[in-house]
Amino acid sequence: MILYLHGSGYAICSSRTHRGLTSQLSSRTGIPVFSLDYRLAPEHRHPAALEDARAAWDWLRAQGYSAEQIVVAGDSAGGHLSLLLALDLARTGQPLPASLVTLSPLIDMDLAGARVRDQMSRDPFTHPRLARRVLKLYADDSQRADLNRRLFFDDVAGFPPTLIHNGSAEMLSADCTELARRMRRAGLEVQHRVWPGQMHVFQALTAVVPESHRALDEVADFIGRGLSECRRPMDLPSGEVQSA
Repeated sequence: MILYLHGSGYAICSSRTHRGLTSQLSSRTGIPVFSLDYRLAPEHRHPAALEDARAAWDWLRAQGYSAEQIVVAGDSAGGHLSLLLALDLARTGQPLPASLVTLSPLIDMDLAGARVRDQMSRDPFTHPRLARRVLKLYADDSQRADLNRRLFFDDVAGFPPTLIHNGSAEMLSADCTELARRMRRAGLEVQHRVWPGQMHVFQALTAVVPESHRALDEVADFIGRGLSECRRPMDLPSGEVQSA
């Protein structure tokens, strides 16, 4: 099972907007995707999204999926949420997912690295000032500082193998590089792939970006290697995406 957490700053988008991407993941892996509609800002601020992600994880476990039969994946803020969920599980001694897939993940809620990166080269997809305004809808100053402190790995005994994909042209390129550095420093298994010239979450643009197909094939291969088998207690057919 793939538990998918969509991106877009904790404030917009849904399982429906990401259905094309999650359908691609399901069809390429032959594994069902559970795409979560977590609560969004500004009506629901931190920690609503993390609470919902943990509830989705617990629900899948209650349906009969073992932790090693679940891959957690997400893009942008959903990648950030995937990391927070796995860290929460690790720090509380819970069984961990088989692996994590993070596409253009956010790690700095204040976008300091993104602002520096944007001064050197503009992101064709978005601007850090706009993204920071969106993130402020989800978390206040003290909450963002706390979330930034959480994304270190030196205090965890174990963590799932993690794939990081990002485009070289996006503002979160520095975030992704820093995430990989932190994980390697902690001795964790991480694969970081930078796609030259690509924008933020280009994997979703299969109709117009040829490289997205190769990227998704890499993601599917990584997921397949992490899952020795995927039983389906809910009898959800492979290739199907379920939203909640």
